Amino acid sequence: MAGPLGGLTVVDFSWGYAGAVATQFLADYGAEVVRIEPPEGDPIRRHAGFPMWFRGKKSVVLNFKRPQELAQAQRLAASADIVVETFRPGVAERLGLTYEALSQDNPGLIHCGITAFGKRGPYARLKGYEAIVHAKIGASDHMKSLAPRPGPAFSPLPAAGFSAAQTALQGILAALHVRQKTGLGQKVETTLIQAWASHDPWMGFIEYLCEKYPEAYKVTPMVPVAGTPITSYAFRLMVAMTKDGRWVQFSQTAPHLWKALERGLGIEATLQADPAFKNAPEMETYADSVRFWELLLNTVRSRTLAEWQEHFKQHPDVGMEVFLSPEEATRHPQMLHNGHVIELEDPRFGKTRQLAPMVKLYATPAPPPVPAPDLGQHTKEILGRPYATPKPAPNGAANVKGRAPLEGITAIELGHFYAAPYGLTILASLGATVVKLEPLRGDDMRIAMPIPETAAVKVLEGKRSVAVNLETAEGMEIARRLVKRADLLMTSFRGGVTKRMGLDYPTLRHLNPNLIYLNAPAYGVDGPYSRIPAYASTIGAGMGYGFLIAGPKAQNPDPNKITMEELKALTTRLRVATTGGGNPDGLAALGVGTALLLGLVTRDRTGTAQEMLTTMIGTAAQCNAAEMVQYAKKPPVQRTDADLNGLHALDRLYQAADGWVMVACLQEEDWQGFAKALAPAVPGKAELAADPRFADRASRQRNDPVLTGLLSSALATRKAQEWEELFAPLDVPCVKVEPGPIFSGIYKSPVFTENGFIADVSHPIFGDYPRLAPLSRLSLTPGVAKPGVVLGQHTEQVLRELGYSLEQIEALEQAKVIGRGKA
Repeated sequence: MAGPLGGLTVVDFSWGYAGAVATQFLADYGAEVVRIEPPEGDPIRRHAGFPMWFRGKKSVVLNFKRPQELAQAQRLAASADIVVETFRPGVAERLGLTYEALSQDNPGLIHCGITAFGKRGPYARLKGYEAIVHAKIGASDHMKSLAPRPGPAFSPLPAAGFSAAQTALQGILAALHVRQKTGLGQKVETTLIQAWASHDPWMGFIEYLCEKYPEAYKVTPMVPVAGTPITSYAFRLMVAMTKDGRWVQFSQTAPHLWKALERGLGIEATLQADPAFKNAPEMETYADSVRFWELLLNTVRSRTLAEWQEHFKQHPDVGMEVFLSPEEATRHPQMLHNGHVIELEDPRFGKTRQLAPMVKLYATPAPPPVPAPDLGQHTKEILGRPYATPKPAPNGAANVKGRAPLEGITAIELGHFYAAPYGLTILASLGATVVKLEPLRGDDMRIAMPIPETAAVKVLEGKRSVAVNLETAEGMEIARRLVKRADLLMTSFRGGVTKRMGLDYPTLRHLNPNLIYLNAPAYGVDGPYSRIPAYASTIGAGMGYGFLIAGPKAQNPDPNKITMEELKALTTRLRVATTGGGNPDGLAALGVGTALLLGLVTRDRTGTAQEMLTTMIGTAAQCNAAEMVQYAKKPPVQRTDADLNGLHALDRLYQAADGWVMVACLQEEDWQGFAKALAPAVPGKAELAADPRFADRASRQRNDPVLTGLLSSALATRKAQEWEELFAPLDVPCVKVEPGPIFSGIYKSPVFTENGFIADVSHPIFGDYPRLAPLSRLSLTPGVAKPGVVLGQHTEQVLRELGYSLEQIEALEQAKVIGRGKA
């Protein structure tokens, strides 16, 4: 068995980015992935990321319009271990490729379907292109502060697709865990909009709370219309320019980290001397915020980047990251140190630089990667095989129907904030018992927003909170007892912390040889950046998100000519860009969930428990792989225009008579339908598809400015909703851009409610509230949805389970070793 997933066969019917990434992951870890392509090939073959997204796969060409070839596809799928498809509602039924049809003779089949908007609701039949999802979920409007003009902004980062690949993998791996015990497969479903919603740490809940209690709470924007930050978080995550014109991003979210920045910048005395700054970075008035911001910006401008980097070596708690281009990010010192970048010789493209498999497994590593296949390279090989006879379900298989897939699995969480801990929230929603070990003061996430606990509700859903002082011998004994019973442990501390605490893998494996141990830091467990604090924004800056999403106008202004007002405007745009198009915290958390499940399935299949590694920088890079992959014949990667409208005339935002529309005509059939329906609105009622300037993809590319102008004039003649109502029945991807912010409407959206993506729960403090249902829906073993918890809510219960008496628990509480909360 080569790799932890060796011996598994995956038949891949997916179209687009989400499916390609999901099956690339399965191939990376040893599964045989058979990609079924149409005669013209998967459109991803034209994409810059193709060598990475198709590596390790086998290509089989079948034409579904021919009954014999469709029957061959059905037989291949019916004999597989896993099927992955991205069909819109009704297509799998028409093709005979549903779980129900394929599993009749193969009860062990795991069938994963990925859609954009689910199978019900008003958007179910829309084409699931990334930009269409952004428009309909409010993401484009959410990023409007990025655009140097009024209106929504276009993001080229495929965050929804990458995230859906992770939720699909989580469902597949959880189903494999169940199958290992029972022999039974099941149907797995997930969507791009569910996966995207996981990126929000707290805003959705805060919006709901403010709506529920309008007399008590009001949402305050991080950056008002005038542009000056008015919340401390904006200062803690400051973007600034150095003397030599380099953009930098800081990460000082915790109180002790902010104090470290004050010392590092040398502004302690200045702040102490000014009464308005006594509670910095909290400001009482808008005028104080303006003065404080200018003080910070001018201080950073007083030295070059190299000077600050050398200076901050004496201040290790200052997290400063440099804004890099995606290509520069592949040469980031920590990326190279971690081995996140590999070289792969490709017979067509020559030497390529790609990203390594996302999860590092120390005992059962991913096998060496194999170059992407030619179109149809394996058709004869695969179709010439005798069809395997599926194994019947074992007699007396455990009665698992209706039980959560990870029931009986215990995980320990040693981390804070969102980037890694939300990965454990995902496992809790799949039925794992997740024990979060918190300091007596609680995770800093609990005080991240002005109203205590609001920021932590989502990330703590379904967990058991144990408040314990791990700096005491008694506290460490509690941790050790838990470790002996655990299956999984995740830590996201900076490099060296767990070893100093005695909670590193070499120490704990002696307590529990069956423990699966995941390091999930921002940068790494060792190496040049491993001890530097980080946050979503710093990772977004360092991995190229900031420059990619903010567009060309935000890059490389002349430091000697830029005014303070221009500097402020650009810092605001860059701060939004690092997380607005895809939150590196959410991406990293999804990667953590996938990694832990991979470790669990590996133990199921091989008996090997081991240490593993994921990092925020590594996972963020994976989402941006098309920009990161490098090779001599790489096609040019299209970038957004200066005003952040889009990539080209047919993948772009347009202003309508009222509101905006998103046009995403990525395939020839899209263009033909769009041009025909739009003709009455085009000047002269011209049939654009018949115009030789736009006859094919290459012609349209050469004449893109002309086509953009014609479409701008035509689309300005009707309201956005009218255009959507015209195009949707024609299956043309042109939709109204919905208002943001992105997470404000999720919990009452008909798309979420009609598909069952929302669950109602009750919090100990805030009462009833809606939360996301499990991000992957499993037909046989569905997940569970539980509320967030208060600090120490389960301390007593867990300690009693570990054998502590009530008297011992009370003594430990008196000695400030533990804390008990009340539900």
